[in-house]
Amino acid sequence: MATKEILTLSITILLAVASWTVVHLLSRRREIEQKKRELRVKYLRDVYLKLANVADRGNLQQNIEDIQDAFNDIQLFGEEAQIGLIGQFIEEAKSGGSPSINELFKELRNEIRQHIGLKSIDAYRWSIRIDGED
Repeated sequence: MATKEILTLSITILLAVASWTVVHLLSRRREIEQKKRELRVKYLRDVYLKLANVADRGNLQQNIEDIQDAFNDIQLFGEEAQIGLIGQFIEEAKSGGSPSINELFKELRNEIRQHIGLKSIDAYRWSIRIDGED
């Protein structure tokens, strides 16, 4: 009987240790994914705000460093569609056109909203600029 009890106890302990190990590994994986998501959302939020400030000021040439920094961050942390929109923006600017950043704003905003559990919004970004009186 002692052997049967030892075997039962051993199996119980092994199952408990195996269960704890699996739960720990899954929990750790979930924590890592959460941290990645938080970091990505932070960078995309900063990019969004940086580009919004540049767009609101209206002078791309004076703010080219901020634009390049934002574009670099998007190329590191953004989705393929967002990176493609950067390429479109640059090609339009090179050809002398008037590049629009509205689609990129929508993509960034909707991805951030998705990560924090909000619905996507199809509308473009609203902004206001009040020119000073002379």
